Amino acid sequence: MPQTDSKNNQGKDGAAQPDPKIKRRVRFRRFLYVGSIVLVVVGCIAGIGCLVVASRFFNEPADRAKFLTESILSLLVLVAIIIQTRIYFIQRDLMRKQWEEMRSQSGKMGEALMLGNRASVSVHSIAINKEKRAVLLKIENTGNTPAEEISIFLKLFSFAPARFLKYGEVRQKTKESSVTEDYGRTQLFKGNLPILLTFYLADWTDKQFRLITDGVDSLSILGYVSYRDGFSSQRQKRTEVVFDYHAELDAWTAGPPEHGDVLGWEEEYQGSEESC
Repeated sequence: MPQTDSKNNQGKDGAAQPDPKIKRRVRFRRFLYVGSIVLVVVGCIAGIGCLVVASRFFNEPADRAKFLTESILSLLVLVAIIIQTRIYFIQRDLMRKQWEEMRSQSGKMGEALMLGNRASVSVHSIAINKEKRAVLLKIENTGNTPAEEISIFLKLFSFAPARFLKYGEVRQKTKESSVTEDYGRTQLFKGNLPILLTFYLADWTDKQFRLITDGVDSLSILGYVSYRDGFSSQRQKRTEVVFDYHAELDAWTAGPPEHGDVLGWEEEYQGSEESC
């Protein structure tokens, strides 16, 4: 898209100057306005001149005066009708522009209303209970519209450090658990009781869990939350999430979505290793 140099649109005092295209349009409209006025005046003068010439065909002064009076009045009425018609067309164009601007503003206001009030369902917090060897996820709706038809798929992964073998071969032990929930017609309101999901690491041995808490093995959660609100009656919204556990901080942070692209977002349809 071509861009104009802002320096070229500034005057000597640094003030912004109008666009040359807009100036040309304004001059052209002024020319049409002045030209139409001149044309009407010239037409009136020419018409009166023609009527004066035509009045000479009358021999009686009284008939001539009557003809000129009635004809000039008729001519003035015709000019007034032409001017009024032009005014009506100008008003019509102005009203059309106002209506288009109002419709545009209405559309923008509707979009702003939708964006400001739509439901927004995602993972609110994640906590790991080392005593019970469990990961607790809290899912909340932070939007202003209740969410329904909520479907959740989350997958928990643990990664052992990669081992580099000969010939460039890489070997890495992984372990996973997944959960899939469909809440149907249940509505989730803002500030209401959240959805709680728990991953129990029962299949992780004490050694494997200790490696995670010591920061040797990595732990990640990925998946998505899909839902629908009153603004999206035909299409579901979907929030994809990726979180990584940092043992040295005992905290979870958002991870890159490439993890989900590599590990797969749709494996719940193919069957997972374990469902909790």
